[in-house]
Amino acid sequence: MNVVIGSSYLWRDSGKVGIHAFGRYFLEKGCCVNWFTIPFSFLHFVKPTNLAPKRKKLSVALRPVRKTYGQSVLINRVPFTPIHPFRLPPLDSYYVSRSFLNWATPSIKKLLQKDGMYPVDILMFDAGGLNIFYPVEKLSRLRIYRLNDLVAEFPNQVRGRIESEREIIKRVDLVLPVSESLYEEAVKIRGTKRGVYLLPNGVDLSLFQHEYPEPIEYKRIPRPRAIFVGALSDWFDWDILKKLALMRPKVSFVVVGRGKVPETLPENVHLLGPRPHESIPSYLQHVDVRLILFKNLPLIKRIERPLKFYEYLAAGLPVVSVPYGSLQNMAPFALFGDSADTLARALDEALEISGDMEERARRKREAERFSWENIFARFEEILKREGVDLG
Repeated sequence: MNVVIGSSYLWRDSGKVGIHAFGRYFLEKGCCVNWFTIPFSFLHFVKPTNLAPKRKKLSVALRPVRKTYGQSVLINRVPFTPIHPFRLPPLDSYYVSRSFLNWATPSIKKLLQKDGMYPVDILMFDAGGLNIFYPVEKLSRLRIYRLNDLVAEFPNQVRGRIESEREIIKRVDLVLPVSESLYEEAVKIRGTKRGVYLLPNGVDLSLFQHEYPEPIEYKRIPRPRAIFVGALSDWFDWDILKKLALMRPKVSFVVVGRGKVPETLPENVHLLGPRPHESIPSYLQHVDVRLILFKNLPLIKRIERPLKFYEYLAAGLPVVSVPYGSLQNMAPFALFGDSADTLARALDEALEISGDMEERARRKREAERFSWENIFARFEEILKREGVDLG
């Protein structure tokens, strides 16, 4: 069975999101996967300084990644298009957002044929890769939007992509929202519950519940340690982290991820940059508290529970978070604060219980409810309703 997946991430990206788990699932089921990362265009070369963070994508664009998994194969491609959507008229138009991947050279269809992945049985994409829908819609038998975020709620989003998303939600066969609020929004846009199924994030228990040695960087970072792991995007709240670090100078705050960083930070904030996903459990296991520090944005409010919460829970230590979405229902597994003062008090409480082995075991047991195995069992039920049996 041939599966096309669209995402803003590379298959081998240091950051891993839910769509990566679905990629592994299809490979384990014996499918061949063509993974399309958002494309390069001439516009990326207008400002050469912008190429540095995109070097890996440029490398994949020039030489696609091909990996074999038993009888399965995965090919990661970054197609090339003359232009891409941009926040400047007319590049911000619906027409450009709908059409730019149809202008890929070579065409998406030719790439699929070259890779031996045509015709397409399943097309699946998340918010970052939703525009792969247009060139592959008529080439695929089943079209699935894994609705992890609403494009409309991303800061500074291109107008045309917002209009495209609403159209795509109406036209795909299945919409799989990860939260109740996204489910309700998808039903509202489609005008029906038909084809809309709630399917939340999960966690790879086998990865996060093994024992790992302490990372070498931790030798220079004293305990107690509090960590944030994830993308340092526009919604990460640097201000509240800085205030928290100044209020608790004896705590080492570790930040693992890629993104924009303030010029000045307190001395007890340690930036480690991005790390391969398979190494993340070692960074989580040798700290005392895990942090979720997001701004109060509509995009964040819709999140059911972020992927990192499940990973934090599986590693067994307490979580300190700003309150949002249904994550607020996860007390006592998470402690909450909506300001630097209340977060500092939550951090103090978390540090007091972090060494309780019975509590750690209880958190790990709770994480088992959210294993990817359980999520995929539900996914298979949904596919069977659509007449697709992966065996």
